[in-house]
Amino acid sequence: MTLEQCEQRNKAIINNAIKWAYGKDCDPLYQLDLAVISEYLNINTPKCIYNFVQSDNCNQCRAYSSHKSILKFMDKIKNKIIQGELDKFVS
Repeated sequence: MTLEQCEQRNKAIINNAIKWAYGKDCDPLYQLDLAVISEYLNINTPKCIYNFVQSDNCNQCRAYSSHKSILKFMDKIKNKIIQGELDKFVS
């Protein structure tokens, strides 16, 4: 993957995450999506995230275990997105 392709992928992830945070129709978020978003927002990714499968909206997650910790992590992401901290990365 080239640098340009990586940047396009990250912008697509960010745009999808913004829709996700506001409860709009979006694609599900997966582990890679949460990892990319947390890097942009400077949030430490918890170790329990390997149990995460996907999230269709900001109030729901599918995981093997550690649901409470994952939901707290997702709430941090959602709150920072709503505060507008990802807006500077979207063109």
